[in-house]
Amino acid sequence: MQVGDGISFRGTGALSDAISFFTHQERTHWGNIGHWEDFEGTQEPRLPLYEAAEGEYNIRALSKKLMYYEGEAYWHPLRPEFNGYRVAMYRKMWDLVGVKYDYGSLILNIFGRQPTDQAELFCSEAGGVLVLEIPHEDLLPMADNEYLAALIDGQALRPGGMALLNVWEPEVRLI
Repeated sequence: MQVGDGISFRGTGALSDAISFFTHQERTHWGNIGHWEDFEGTQEPRLPLYEAAEGEYNIRALSKKLMYYEGEAYWHPLRPEFNGYRVAMYRKMWDLVGVKYDYGSLILNIFGRQPTDQAELFCSEAGGVLVLEIPHEDLLPMADNEYLAALIDGQALRPGGMALLNVWEPEVRLI
């Protein structure tokens, strides 16, 4: 796994059931893989997951998230032609840490896609912001994908839409 890769979740709880019901999609949460280094420059043995959850955009250990997660999780590797943008995605992850969770848009997203607003973010909205670190000129030739076209147009995607973007290699089930 590398910086910028996506992780989608399919939960089993009441909130996940509500998200699936209203969005007509199976995926109920989204996060992205980061790169952890401590102050001495040695790598932390765990991969960090950057996600909007529990009130803000923050960092969690992916291994712990998967250990306690009730449901399924899938890895979405970024396509190799976008490897050159992983550093920009990582910098953006750090810029977003601490941004408040966007509960209002999450609820309004039930009725239709909402415009992306980086002042507050829900999970897949944050993931979309990271994908948009890839320059538009590199994404536009792939914009026949309805989800990518919506993202480029400034709309926040639902977790299921993030999983269906054509910027990813085929997904791999983790749990």
